[in-house]
Amino acid sequence: MSSNLTLLWNKSVSFNSSTDEAYGIVLDSSGNIYIGGHTYINTYISMIGKYDSSGTAIWQYSIGTCCRARDIAIDSSDNVYVTGNESSDL
Repeated sequence: MSSNLTLLWNKSVSFNSSTDEAYGIVLDSSGNIYIGGHTYINTYISMIGKYDSSGTAIWQYSIGTCCRARDIAIDSSDNVYVTGNESSDL
């Protein structure tokens, strides 16, 4: 959205299933968009996606099984941090 709340573009993002859930969204210093969340395919799988400022996917990455990403952050060097919970022994 623009500063006056005009919709600039929208895009549906799906990792792998109809049970995708996004829990966090952040921008890096170049305006790229990072979305963190999880999907469910017989077990929970945490997912992170990176998209350009137009919403085009740059990459999507899964993190383990039986885990749920709950938030995402980026530091001043554009390092990505994901928090969440694990439902099995590590």
